[in-house]
Amino acid sequence: MEQPIKSEVIADTKADGSSQDNSSLNAQVAGDKGVTVGPHGQTLDQAYWYIQEAGHHGVENTNINMQALRRKIDWCIVPIMFCCYTMQFIDKVSLNYAAVMGMPKELKLKGNEFTNAATWFFIAYLIAEVPNGRAQSPIFSSQWYTKSEAAPRFSIWYAGLGLGQIIGGIVSYAFQQVKHPSFSGWKIMFVVLGLVTVVIGFVTFFVLPDSPMTARFLSEAEKVALLKHVSANQTGITQKRYRPKQALEVLLDIQLWLMTLVTILVCPIKDAWHIRD
Repeated sequence: MEQPIKSEVIADTKADGSSQDNSSLNAQVAGDKGVTVGPHGQTLDQAYWYIQEAGHHGVENTNINMQALRRKIDWCIVPIMFCCYTMQFIDKVSLNYAAVMGMPKELKLKGNEFTNAATWFFIAYLIAEVPNGRAQSPIFSSQWYTKSEAAPRFSIWYAGLGLGQIIGGIVSYAFQQVKHPSFSGWKIMFVVLGLVTVVIGFVTFFVLPDSPMTARFLSEAEKVALLKHVSANQTGITQKRYRPKQALEVLLDIQLWLMTLVTILVCPIKDAWHIRD
């Protein structure tokens, strides 16, 4: 049975049983944070060590069919991400559905109370996006695909938003037909959609791997082949060392601010339909 490779520094064993650092690697682990640095102080991605240790353990990746490997990864990653995008859209607009289903009238909301409730919802959503952003960002796709391969996959994930619009309207209409004196249709809708989201969340947490190196559905040879394949992105796989220079580089990226502007401009248009006199 194939043994998993652990991410640790490789060492050569001397004849007397003691160990010495491999001269071809010539690196060290910085402190107790598991951050690896090279001989000139450069930060090394953990994928680098994984590939090095794979060679040390004699793992061969020459017979890996990359087309078959991509299909294998697609079936494990794309459906989960598609469902995440679908449900995250439905979750965001479910409050709008509830508005047309009589929630403001039943709760006797006045003035800007409904608008304030929606504002606080999106503040909480924004806070939750901080730990959740990794799984929904293009950075995650770069762990599994090259840039040319990631584009069509990401478009499939994003198509989940369109499906969310279709399903959301149908769900809203369906629960409008529910007539119950103590438990209104919009309340039942919140419960059902919430349960579906929680289930998908648990599936994502336990099934979606953090990186190719922890993917249980890949063999060691497939992991090494994939890591070498996506190295063309030059983005790395796992890096635990915080570098202010990289954070500043992101903040100065014009593409980031253009995407932010597009999102800000789209949201009012998307939500305008529920505004009533």
